[in-house]
Amino acid sequence: KNNGNSYLWQVPVAVKAEGLTVSKGKFEIPVLAPLEKKSITFDYFTKDKNKKIQGKLIIKVMEKQLLEQKINVIPLVYTSVIKIFAVLLGLSVLFLIYRLLTKMKHHDH
Repeated sequence: KNNGNSYLWQVPVAVKAEGLTVSKGKFEIPVLAPLEKKSITFDYFTKDKNKKIQGKLIIKVMEKQLLEQKINVIPLVYTSVIKIFAVLLGLSVLFLIYRLLTKMKHHDH
C-alpha cells in the first residue's frame, strides 16, 4: 500500500524464503497511486515433499522489510494418517461400547 501522497513508479518487491523455494522471487509494480493497494501472488514449496518443514518467508518492498513470517509446511501424508488414525480410534471406541452394552444385556437375562 502506498501511504504517501505521491505516485510511486517501478516499485521493486523481493520475496525470499529460508527452507522453502519461491516460484517467483522478484516483482516490479509499474505504478502505485497514493493510498492504492496492490497484491502479488506467488507459490512456495519444499524440495522434499514428504517431510514436515519449517521455513521463513521474507518480503521486502523498496529494500525495506515488509514481512517476516514463519511457515510450517505439513505434507498431505501426515494429515491423512492423522485423520485415518482418528477414524479408526473412534470406530474402536464405538465397537468397545457396543460390546460392553451387549455383555451387560446378556448378564441381565
